[in-house]
Amino acid sequence: MAAPLLRRRRSAVSAVSVVVEVTDSNAPFLDECVANLLEQERHPDEVLLSVLGAGADTRAAVDSALAAELPFRIRTVAGDVDTGVAQAGGDYLVVVEAGDALAPRAISALA
Repeated sequence: MAAPLLRRRRSAVSAVSVVVEVTDSNAPFLDECVANLLEQERHPDEVLLSVLGAGADTRAAVDSALAAELPFRIRTVAGDVDTGVAQAGGDYLVVVEAGDALAPRAISALA
């Protein structure tokens, strides 16, 4: 599993975007990934789900994440992680797979 990618964009606002790669193999862990983001000391400002899987379980996991009431914006992007990165609006960017978990202060350490 690759390490999360962190990127700094130049801006006066310290917004954090998280791009989550969702595949058929890691979709069962998407709820845990979202729960991990909820447990962060500082929540991300937006979460972009880059859905690469086409299975019914993947769609159900994504639909469940989209239907949840969350303190941050969550949406899907049409395309791979690079597309999600391009569409992310945050000053800081974190890229993870649905099976990844961040340390509890990972986002607050960025912004």
